[in-house]
Amino acid sequence: MKFFDDKNKKLTWWNRNYFYVGTIVIILINVFLFLVLGNSWEDGIISVDQFGHWGDPFYLNSTIASFLNAFSHANLQHVLLNMLCFSVCGIYLERKTGTFGIFGLVIFSAFISGIAVTCNDLSVSWHGFSGVNYFLYAYIIFDFLFCLKKEKKNKSNIILGSIVLLFIYVAMCFSEGVSGFGFKIYPYDLIYNMGHYSSFLIGCVMALFKNIVEITAEKSTKRL
Repeated sequence: MKFFDDKNKKLTWWNRNYFYVGTIVIILINVFLFLVLGNSWEDGIISVDQFGHWGDPFYLNSTIASFLNAFSHANLQHVLLNMLCFSVCGIYLERKTGTFGIFGLVIFSAFISGIAVTCNDLSVSWHGFSGVNYFLYAYIIFDFLFCLKKEKKNKSNIILGSIVLLFIYVAMCFSEGVSGFGFKIYPYDLIYNMGHYSSFLIGCVMALFKNIVEITAEKSTKRL
């Protein structure tokens, strides 16, 4: 069905969209962790105040703490807003990558964003799924740009991608964080949050690399 799967991909069991189960389960996991374990449950596993290795991307404890922080939230508003943003991204990406693909992409983005954040001298008091969201924003932007190639163009992808990009821009314009609501006409939330722009930049690098590899592989196949 066109609504569930992008027609540009060759369907297999591992890249098929199983009725957006991946997006739904990831949302439920985040909400469950907050409701059952509270707002700083990761501190019981690895205390983020016990080490001072920020700026060292190869210090494992920092990366683990950043990864766990991606699934911890400050309050109910925080988790619900992050899951609202993720639901839009997840639906778009699960259609493209499949149910197993969205799971893999979220886990990968949480780890790689954790590494990107630990490259900064940043207090680990930040937490929330927004780092993953910003990685996915970058991934979606590049996916949309590359899907405008002549051989990949189709009306559904262009319309859905345009709607999601508009939502991403609006999400980036919020300015009050978890404490309230504020709105700017420029992407304030991207520019002034180190955790967000670190994740976004590494997402840009990874998405660009992925698309270049795919284009190179396609050209090699055509030559053969």
